[in-house]
Amino acid sequence: MNRVLLLCLIIVSAAGQRTVPNAHGATIASLACTKDGSVLATASWDKTAKIWDRKTLQPTQTLRGHTDWLRAIDISQDGKLALTGSDDTTARLWDATTGELLQTLTGHTRGVYAVAISPDKTKLATGSDDWTVRIWNAADGSLVHTMEGHTDAVNTVVFTQNGQTVLSGSADRHVKFWNVNSGADEGTAYGNRDQVLGVSLSNDGTKFTTAGPDGWRVFDVAGRKEVRKVAKDPHGWYRQARWTPDGSSIMTISDDKTVRVWKGDGVTKEEQGHAEWPLGLCVFSDWTAATAGDDKSIRFWKIPH
Repeated sequence: MNRVLLLCLIIVSAAGQRTVPNAHGATIASLACTKDGSVLATASWDKTAKIWDRKTLQPTQTLRGHTDWLRAIDISQDGKLALTGSDDTTARLWDATTGELLQTLTGHTRGVYAVAISPDKTKLATGSDDWTVRIWNAADGSLVHTMEGHTDAVNTVVFTQNGQTVLSGSADRHVKFWNVNSGADEGTAYGNRDQVLGVSLSNDGTKFTTAGPDGWRVFDVAGRKEVRKVAKDPHGWYRQARWTPDGSSIMTISDDKTVRVWKGDGVTKEEQGHAEWPLGLCVFSDWTAATAGDDKSIRFWKIPH
């Protein structure tokens, strides 16, 4: 049992925005959440992950067991399972409600940079600095497929809504599509001029975004073709680009410590608050968002609509 009794300080700005400072003891490398935003999960270089109640902004569990930096985290949409990836070359599946370790996934030969839980919670996906994507059975932690095809580190993985396909974004600049059942390579999306740090599917599953040092882009899923590009300008590396709840705008985080909302070709909202790079972004169905990153804090934002 890893229940946390220590309460975290919450700061409320004049604009009503809430911040949890020092949510971890080191950089928060990854942030995940349920779609309604009731439960959040963070993974940190302090070698721990935490599960958070959004209403109280207090951690309900601290997940310990990894022996090196955590790089990635995902949480199931019912908030009951959490999956973590670490530089210790393992991924771990946890009961997010009790903190119990359910499975340890071993087989990657370098750090695990990306993790995802399938919508039905039966399959897990991991991406690694060993250039592979792997599919696992959630029930027993057994390896289902090892997919090879990337030529550099895999930074992000995401399941489609039907759970039949995994998209992987890599430092090799490409996004690949993998069949979850067969492990087959179903195609590659080209267009990025630098590594892909984040991939996010639209709410209807017809498009996806990429984010990286060269800006952010929108691609068509069916044709694997780029349909929109925003160059980095002076904003530094883009870490994430996610759709707003109605799909009309894109929310981004970048290394200039800024959160932006884009509609059409322009920025409709631009805010700063992080003292260092934001690395994780969640968008909630109630038109709010959360970010976390290098300054060890979690911040909440209102999305204009």
